[in-house]
Amino acid sequence: MPTPEQILEDLRRIANEWRSFAVLWHVYFGVFAAVLAVGFRPSRRAAGVVLGLPLFSVSALAWMTGNPFNGTLFALAGLGLIAISARMGSAPVRIGTLWSAVAGVLLFLFGWFYPHFLDAPSSLTYAYAAPTGLIPCPTLSIVIGVALMVSGLDSRPWSLLAGTTGLFYGLFGAVRLGVGIDWFLVAGSVAILVFAGQSAGWLNPATLDVRLQSRKYRACIIAATGQGDYGHSLHMVFGLRPDVEIVGLADPDETARRARAAEAGAARTHADYREMLRHPQTHRLSRRSSGLFTTYRLGWTAPRS
Repeated sequence: MPTPEQILEDLRRIANEWRSFAVLWHVYFGVFAAVLAVGFRPSRRAAGVVLGLPLFSVSALAWMTGNPFNGTLFALAGLGLIAISARMGSAPVRIGTLWSAVAGVLLFLFGWFYPHFLDAPSSLTYAYAAPTGLIPCPTLSIVIGVALMVSGLDSRPWSLLAGTTGLFYGLFGAVRLGVGIDWFLVAGSVAILVFAGQSAGWLNPATLDVRLQSRKYRACIIAATGQGDYGHSLHMVFGLRPDVEIVGLADPDETARRARAAEAGAARTHADYREMLRHPQTHRLSRRSSGLFTTYRLGWTAPRS
């Protein structure tokens, strides 16, 4: 692994020796942004491919300067984004919510004017020759910025791959290389990851509650009448849970077994708890034991499909 000083020197060399190539990438991204600005909406598939291609430029230049790590990672990320894009439908992209659109524009501008590494005679040089399309952070900033503008292409996998790649390089640049402005990329990457989480319902309490309620667990109850009985009516707890089905109750006492099974709504009864535990439908166990101490045990396995 090259030292931070070597990495920084290589990035400076790329930014300055390939600045004419950076101008072409500014034209490339500028045309795409202009297309969106005038109201044209390309397909999600086309937009995903357009945003994935610049990563191969970064990969090629990384290989040329002796950085196989960046070369490999950007090649894989580019292939991943294009592969995901190829599976998208032909529906047009859509502009996202106000917060995602504003965050996207700000991140796009940050990548466009990325004020680092380039030896610019004036600040205006960054407007057309900043190392976008040449080195990781400005390139990822523009790619993720555009993705935020267009609702992450309505693709969670695409947004997650772009966001995690941006988060890694943003943190590496800001923490490892000491390039403080890369915290902007970190913020943008977190934004698209949050956006992906919201679209998946991961961060929506209402959606999460519905998903949890849709899961169904099977439970069984073990008791021993005369040796602890059903202390505190523990057998009734699961009956209050809509996501739990009581599939069995074990008690050596037949009379109590039938009565308690009827109270709990148990589907089956057993005299021997070991026989019940061998049944494949058990996911949760409630136990009342005798003696000086009262013990309750809960055991989890996978939910019922």
